[in-house]
Amino acid sequence: MEEEHRPARDETLGYETTRFDPVICADPEQAHVYLRQGNALGTLDRDEEALAAYEEAIHLVPQDADYSIGLGEVLEKLKLHKAATEAYEKAARLEKDT
Repeated sequence: MEEEHRPARDETLGYETTRFDPVICADPEQAHVYLRQGNALGTLDRDEEALAAYEEAIHLVPQDADYSIGLGEVLEKLKLHKAATEAYEKAARLEKDT
C-alpha cells in the first residue's frame, strides 16, 4: 500500500513546501528548485531542512552567488556566524567574478 504524502503546511503562509518534491524527484539536478525549497523552508523556520536544501543547490552549482547567500542567511539563523560569513564572502567573490 502506498504511503500517503502529506505536505508540510504553515497556516499563516498557506505554503506547502512539498510542492517541490515532484520536481526534485523528476530531475534532481535542478539546483534552482533546491534554492526555492530552501527559501520556503527558511520562511517556515525549518532551518535545518533549509540548510540541507541550500547545500544541495551549492553542490550542484557551486558558482551561483544566490545559493551562497541563501546558505549564509540560514546559517545566521542557526547562529553559525563564522560559516555564515564564509558563505557571504564566497557569494561576494562569485558576484565580483560575473
